[in-house]
Amino acid sequence: MAGDFNTWNSSRMILLREVASRLNLNEIEFDEDHRFLVLDHAFTRGINVREARIDNSIKGSDHKPIILDLEISIKMAFRS
Repeated sequence: MAGDFNTWNSSRMILLREVASRLNLNEIEFDEDHRFLVLDHAFTRGINVREARIDNSIKGSDHKPIILDLEISIKMAFRS
């Protein structure tokens, strides 16, 4: 789950983390996160996060692109 959650105050962030916890989601921490306002977040469950970063080269917006490199393991069982 990822997107703009408008967490511009602590009560909104607390609520978002409570919902994520109820859904057994893990909050992703981004490398070199230099955002002034952290409005965009990402959460995962059952997915390996290989890399999580913010594209700080974008100027003129309160939102920076979130870049995630994810690895999904698929287990398959076949019966004949």
